[in-house]
Amino acid sequence: GVAALAEALKVNRTITSIELTGNAIRDAGATALAEALKVNKTITTIALACNAIRDAGATALAEALKVNNTITYINLMSNYVTYKGSKTLAEAVQNNTMITIDLENFSGNGYYNIIKEGILTSKYF
Repeated sequence: GVAALAEALKVNRTITSIELTGNAIRDAGATALAEALKVNKTITTIALACNAIRDAGATALAEALKVNNTITYINLMSNYVTYKGSKTLAEAVQNNTMITIDLENFSGNGYYNIIKEGILTSKYF
């Protein structure tokens, strides 16, 4: 499953894009991928839409984004991340102007509140 993929990505030097939309990886899968992304320096694009990812998975990904500067796009559309997870993601990339995070259709529209509060401007999302 995704845990095996994550382990392989830790040593990957050629794959630049991951497309896992609609695979129900949930928080456990997102966390496994996040651990790989902390050390992977070739992945630039990640599609994780429709994977039942919640705040725990979003927080794990946010931690990875703090140390990974090669990711330029991450699609997290249609997951179950609330305001808490959205805020964690926003804070993780505040100083990274090269990344775009697609958060449309988040549960509870948490990311709209992040933008409204001025924590992050919409150009990052």
